[in-house]
Amino acid sequence: MIKEIKEEDGALVLEFDKDADIGLLNALVERLNRRENVSFAAFKKVHPYLDNPSVIVKVKKGDAKQEVIGVIDEMLSFWKGISQEFE
Repeated sequence: MIKEIKEEDGALVLEFDKDADIGLLNALVERLNRRENVSFAAFKKVHPYLDNPSVIVKVKKGDAKQEVIGVIDEMLSFWKGISQEFE
């Protein structure tokens, strides 16, 4: 799903495959923006068919990758909790 991870202008850029779920990426960005250490998080997709969607994350201090991992862990816990309610 992640095609490339790179640093650009002091920000972490996660580039995804074209078929990535836009709703999940928007949720990731929304949760990143709620974190105290994240100064900027945005979703970028210029053209719906030609461009790969990207998530851009800039933090105040520390490692942006750790912030992304933390949010992904939160999202996984949330969905695991919901799935357990159905069991």
